[in-house]
Amino acid sequence: MLEIILGTSGSGKTVAVYEKIADCATAGKNVILLVPEQYSFESERTLFDRIGAELMTKVEVFSFKRLANAVFKKYGGISAEVIDETGKLFIMSAALYQLSDSLDFYAKKASNPNSISAVSDLVAMVDELKNACVTAEMLRNAAEQVDAEGKKTTLGSKVKELALIMESYCALLDAAGSDSADDLVRACRFLAEDNFFEGKKIYIDSFNDFTADEFLMLEYMISGAESVTVALECDSIYDELDGCGLFSIVQKTAQKLIRKARKEGVQVAAPEVCRAGRRFLEPTLAHLEQNLLRAKQVRYNGEAKGIKLVAAQNCYDEFEFAAAEIRKLVAENGYRYKDIAVIARNAAAYGDAVSAAFKKYSIPFFFDKRTAIASKPLITLMICAVRTAAEGYSSELLMRLAKTGLAGLDVEEIGKLEDYVYIWGINGGRWKRDFTEDPFGFEGGREDSKARLEEINALRHRLISPLEKLREAVEGCDGEGFAVAVYAYLKRLEISEQLEKLAQQYEDIGV
Repeated sequence: MLEIILGTSGSGKTVAVYEKIADCATAGKNVILLVPEQYSFESERTLFDRIGAELMTKVEVFSFKRLANAVFKKYGGISAEVIDETGKLFIMSAALYQLSDSLDFYAKKASNPNSISAVSDLVAMVDELKNACVTAEMLRNAAEQVDAEGKKTTLGSKVKELALIMESYCALLDAAGSDSADDLVRACRFLAEDNFFEGKKIYIDSFNDFTADEFLMLEYMISGAESVTVALECDSIYDELDGCGLFSIVQKTAQKLIRKARKEGVQVAAPEVCRAGRRFLEPTLAHLEQNLLRAKQVRYNGEAKGIKLVAAQNCYDEFEFAAAEIRKLVAENGYRYKDIAVIARNAAAYGDAVSAAFKKYSIPFFFDKRTAIASKPLITLMICAVRTAAEGYSSELLMRLAKTGLAGLDVEEIGKLEDYVYIWGINGGRWKRDFTEDPFGFEGGREDSKARLEEINALRHRLISPLEKLREAVEGCDGEGFAVAVYAYLKRLEISEQLEKLAQQYEDIGV
């Protein structure tokens, strides 16, 4: 059975999905919750908090990518090496080089396969075609239809060349390894042979639309699962504005799901519509949500509480005002900083303005932007520790490790140790022996030199002792032994307790 839950923003669609999942898990049913990749961790954590550890054993939270991996784990297909983006660029360059004598419209790109921009564009184009389940053969057939009357057209020629490039690129890619862009289609080949979803109840949340390969997998879910429930953000499954409405894309998705269910002979339940405006305590906000960007708008005649429009000269003035309002809410209205969110259309463009305004008003804040995981303190600590165990004692690595704040040394202690290392050029095996040189350099001989040297050696020992044990543990070990050794190193540093303490500090200041 296909069930569709409809509702606008804040109407309780996700809550309804979680309640249904809890009921199914309580009844002993196996449940799958499918969400976009960026929501998978948060959804799993929220669901765990709602239903508890015991019921969570009946629930699996997947994105489409993780679901494909689950299929591969059951049926095979994960042994091939996955080609990363850099590898794809090299392979596309090789394909262009091979085809350099066969291309006309793409000849310029083929003549310079080292042009990263051109090659990257072609890789992105092929990935998009794969997501749409378009093959090189389909492109070739489309080109023939364009040139059906025997007249050679520019469009037809370009599509033929693109088909040739895609065919050559995919052949080289298949020979080299696996492309993650093909995962869903590859997984669906296994699903065609066996019903992976038999007996399962599937819930899908936080999607507005699906790509062609995602729809292909959805067909197997709808036909094979006990039931599929999809939550969609719209007020009706019917697009009365013919593609021009606020929810037209979502309504088109709903209709496509219904058609696929009927094609598979699966019963379609009447849509469940959640009442609008549940999220909003202020009636004006509920009214705004129901009327903004709608074809039919109703005028609000009351006082517009909860909404304030401010004209600012630039983005710095915008955040100056926002920062002042936040301080007022915290100081006078009892709010905490963690209760407040600032939303911008293009957050990256406001980065400097945010930092300047919030620092001026001493407002602690978290800026939601993509950052490299290697820049995080815990990851930096682990990378530096593992590299030290493998490569030996490098002062650069050890100072980076110490400066994460997780190695047991505070800022003042790190400064003393770093000064000594810089003065005497400490590196390599010298870290394994007690330091003997005067901590104040050639101008030493001070009364406190001996005490300072003892202190620095104590700091050296605190930093090096856990690493020595790690080096001994990983020597000649297998993968399991390596993981155990790294975990033991983190336990010796009491990383879990340190992170909990840090989290409590942020909690205390309202972040």
